[in-house]
Amino acid sequence: MKYLMTCLIVCVLLAFSSTNTRDSYTVTRVKQDYKSSIDTFTKKLDLFLSIVNKRVTIQEIQEIHLLTRESYKRFEYLISHFDNQAVKKHLNGAPLPIAIFENGQTVAIDPVGLQVIDEMVFGADLNKDDLKNLLLKMRSIIDDIADFESNRYIDESHILIAMREQIIRIITLGLSGYDTPGSLHGIKEAEVSLSQMLICFKYFSMFVDDDTDIIFKEVISAFSRSIDYLQMENDFDNFDRTVFIRDYLNPLSALLLVFHDISGIAFMHEEVALEKGLNQKAFHLFDMSFFNSEAYSLITRKKDNIALQELGASLFYDESLSLDQSMSCATCHNPSKSFADGRHLSISNHRLETTKRNTPSLINSVYSKRYFYDLRAQQLAEQIIQVFSNPNEFHVDFDLISKRLNGSPGYLNMFSAAFSNSSSDTAIINRTSIITALSSYIKTISSFDSAFDQYMRKEREVIDESVTSGFNLFMGKAACGTCHFAPLFNGLVPPDFDENETEVLGVPISKLDTILDDDIGRIGNGWKHENTEHYRYSFKTVSVRNIDQTAPYMHNGIYETLEEVLDFYNHGGGLGIGIDVPHQTLSGDSLHLSKIEMNQIIAFMKSLSDTEFEYIIPDTLPRFADKDGAMSDIRPNVYSQKSH
Repeated sequence: MKYLMTCLIVCVLLAFSSTNTRDSYTVTRVKQDYKSSIDTFTKKLDLFLSIVNKRVTIQEIQEIHLLTRESYKRFEYLISHFDNQAVKKHLNGAPLPIAIFENGQTVAIDPVGLQVIDEMVFGADLNKDDLKNLLLKMRSIIDDIADFESNRYIDESHILIAMREQIIRIITLGLSGYDTPGSLHGIKEAEVSLSQMLICFKYFSMFVDDDTDIIFKEVISAFSRSIDYLQMENDFDNFDRTVFIRDYLNPLSALLLVFHDISGIAFMHEEVALEKGLNQKAFHLFDMSFFNSEAYSLITRKKDNIALQELGASLFYDESLSLDQSMSCATCHNPSKSFADGRHLSISNHRLETTKRNTPSLINSVYSKRYFYDLRAQQLAEQIIQVFSNPNEFHVDFDLISKRLNGSPGYLNMFSAAFSNSSSDTAIINRTSIITALSSYIKTISSFDSAFDQYMRKEREVIDESVTSGFNLFMGKAACGTCHFAPLFNGLVPPDFDENETEVLGVPISKLDTILDDDIGRIGNGWKHENTEHYRYSFKTVSVRNIDQTAPYMHNGIYETLEEVLDFYNHGGGLGIGIDVPHQTLSGDSLHLSKIEMNQIIAFMKSLSDTEFEYIIPDTLPRFADKDGAMSDIRPNVYSQKSH
């Protein structure tokens, strides 16, 4: 009912906003296909229900399920673009409980949709009553969805952007097996999806003229070649994802962008586009400008400047920010260690003590919707605030730090330069300006220029075969890519990259024990609606970029080598090594990876390292004046190369 009411309200708004507009031939035909595809999907659901009610074999149920999924894939690119929340809740969400806070208590809602059914019908001991209930839930909502989508405002820009988003979805969720956890049917579904998009792209023929004729034909050819490749190479474990992405899907995405640009079809308004995580004008998934950093840091381009970044850099390396002036951000995020610290557990401000968790790298950390291993912070600014207030870290309030920084003529000048466009007549050093400067600097600690990135962009012609084999395993048989999503290779979920996943892996208290680590993880983050058992022992999925520089590993730092980490996963996590792990999200079954295959995965992960990306690191830090106005000695930055 709530879904229907929301739909009615939006429909009314759209009716007013689209008055006196007439759909083009392109939009009319795409809308017709969209409606027809949803109708076909509805009929497949009805057929699925009728078959489940009969005495049929498991194989027959699996066959109708796969046909139903394929019918969904024909319109997935549009419905996911327009209403991804409806997709997650009702049609094709991950097979994990959804936590909500209702009537004063946390409730875990069982997941619904095709992914859940896929896992069910290809798993052991299928319960037909449970399957029927899932199908009935989907059937109960699909008519409302169909009615709403039939009145959806669509334009040519939406269609082209949706197609490029679907290419991202195919790479990250389809080819990896994330979308089909039981059947691993993603290669065939990619073929179906691309085939339908090709049909709809041909409706853009009305935009063909002397300027666009060649690129229009090239897009059609790129679609056709991609489909042909999928028809020839359809074995999940042996499918060459490296070749398909590098030589087929990346070029297709780039060609669609070029056609969008030269055809005169408008892009999203810049202010709207910058609120989204994805850069609408990035060529493909491995484009260096794929992400909009300001959508994550909340620092707009108008506010950001080099003076602000340099101020943030000085603050980042300055121990004056902590209460006893013994810690800086770099204490735990050392640039020489890829902005980690090389310790099992991060150091506390009580120097003989540690915190309870390992320090993750800060590289690309800005690209996140939730922060810390337990996701307790919702924004980068909130994470910084918690570091300042934490008794084990800076343990200081911003009033004290602001007063301290005001005692430095150098900092006063830097704040004045950084906030020169501020409406205030004087430079203000306060909580907001300190957080803004640090956020601006952290935003610059970003890298998408590893050897593997360059290879996927065709800036590098050759890469070791072990790397490409490792990528294919990572994104296929080993299922690493179903949690570490490209291109960040962390838990930020594509294609919108607006949600962080956590996983229950069953990590032991030490690598020699089969006792579960007692850190409760996400369930203890203080969020009422996440105080539910399936989040117990659940931790944020961090990036594997620069992973060979950031040992030791896991939230408690128990594994010192990548070989140890791969061995843990290969055995099936905690369940696989004999630990009782309620709600483990990692399969407890062995991956059956050989030693050679594990080494290939490690070779791929190492190829994601970039130790040469540029970031600001000041040689000296601003000096302070004592109560008599005398300046302190020059303060070298101990993390600068010139200090060694």
